[in-house]
Amino acid sequence: MSNVKSDTANVLIIALSGAGDVLMASPLIDALYNSYPKTNVDILVQDGDLTLDLLKYHPRIRNILQLRFIKEGQFLFIKAGVIRSCREFYRLHKTAYDISINIYPQARYHYSVLAYFISAKLRIGFSYDSQALNINKLFFHRLVKE
Repeated sequence: MSNVKSDTANVLIIALSGAGDVLMASPLIDALYNSYPKTNVDILVQDGDLTLDLLKYHPRIRNILQLRFIKEGQFLFIKAGVIRSCREFYRLHKTAYDISINIYPQARYHYSVLAYFISAKLRIGFSYDSQALNINKLFFHRLVKE
């Protein structure tokens, strides 16, 4: 947390890839809390009962934020309307996260754009050897190789 000035940080874990990946991210939440006990952890997941049920009793999570981003292969950003989607992005942006972490290789650029609009002081994501254009370097401060 070198980019964060205090020992208390607001962290957003972006876990939009599905319930299995959300479940596998639980150790990350505990590791953050064990290393930085004053950290406030929020998690952003796809809208749905399963992900909510997996996380709602986790003692280290401050807020579970659900976003309906994709349904049946369609990006709801476009289908639901740009204005409505921008309102959701702005709500996340004004929370003033110190750190955002995109978990698990998510090669979908809209997840990277979302992390960028949230504007955390430190944004952590993935780089992909399989992509000819690795534009994630435009959206994140630190990249982890896939």
